[in-house]
Amino acid sequence: MSLGKTKLRTGIFWLLLLLVPFLALELTLDFLCLVSPRIASLLSLDGATVIRDEKLGIRPNPMFPEHDAKGWRNKSVPGSATIIAMGDSQTYGTNVRSEEAWPKQLGDMVGIETYNIACGGYCPIHTLLLLDEALRLQPKLVIEAFYTGNDLFECYTTVYSESRLPELRRKDGEIPLTLSEKEESDRLVREALRVTKPPWLRTKDFLIEHVKLVAALRLYKSFLPTVYSVNPSWESVKAYANRAPDSLIFEQGPLRTVFTVKSRLLAENLGDRRVREGLRLALESLRRVNERLKQQNVCFLLLSIPTKEYVFEEFVCQQGGNVSHDYDRLVKNERTILETVAEFSEANGIHFVSALPVLRECLSNGDQPYRLDDDGHPNPAGHRAIAKAVQSKIRQLGLAK
Repeated sequence: MSLGKTKLRTGIFWLLLLLVPFLALELTLDFLCLVSPRIASLLSLDGATVIRDEKLGIRPNPMFPEHDAKGWRNKSVPGSATIIAMGDSQTYGTNVRSEEAWPKQLGDMVGIETYNIACGGYCPIHTLLLLDEALRLQPKLVIEAFYTGNDLFECYTTVYSESRLPELRRKDGEIPLTLSEKEESDRLVREALRVTKPPWLRTKDFLIEHVKLVAALRLYKSFLPTVYSVNPSWESVKAYANRAPDSLIFEQGPLRTVFTVKSRLLAENLGDRRVREGLRLALESLRRVNERLKQQNVCFLLLSIPTKEYVFEEFVCQQGGNVSHDYDRLVKNERTILETVAEFSEANGIHFVSALPVLRECLSNGDQPYRLDDDGHPNPAGHRAIAKAVQSKIRQLGLAK
């Protein structure tokens, strides 16, 4: 036998020797996912931070670090809570520590523990679904954080694709469109993912979804002591943004960041009947929440959180030159949405506060409230500004010193 063939067979032998344990682990994990829905949920694409929930779709994972026994991002579950904050990832505090998220900063400012019942992907529909759970804590104030960046999108898909609270659907025939309800809402999701996720991230998601070992490794990493990423260098951010199809680079003195205009516009385009329906669903949900809280003699405060793109509007315009058509459309749509929500609040006797002025004030002071990259979540300074806006409002209501 030649030396070359011997080396080839030896190489194949060692390769198989290495592959066997990995294959055995993969098959074991596949079996465990079949017999245990909980393990299947932990190893799903949604991952360790959330678990599947029959009523809500997803719920924060009680086993995840910084989550309490109910899954919410608090140290523990209290017997009662004076202030409850509800919303999505902008309230949960994605990419910041739990003590840096605005509900915790608000609690420190007013000297009243604020219980955070928020989860990425939630919208006013989820607030309505969660209201009974919140009321069991006997709050005096419930704060709903409405995020213009994707709440309309989430309301539409939650009702029409996931069939949660289907009684909220229109009865006049405008929705669904030419496709079936689920097909149309699923297409909206696919469009958003295609715009927002670069190819390498879609590949990563594919591996997590189809290779249990990859999902298990990600789960293990998630349960390590939480390490929050810091801003990369501006040069590396720009280099990536220049290659990304949905990136608009903003640079004005110390203020630097990247916008994702197309994906934001997709979720805020009032020319799309699905988005208009999402706005109607959001307002109807908030109206019902307000009525329920009034019946329980609980104060309701609606907090509007704008997108990063809209917060920077004045500074983008100061740069001069031509603003992209998509950016201009996004700003006009978001302005309309914010005005509609404010007018709705006044008409329904709902206390309302906007985080827009304080976030823009941060920019004016050179204290950037967002990261350098294209992430749209506030950084600790942004969360602090939001907390100050809410603090000022609840002082006006006489609920805090």
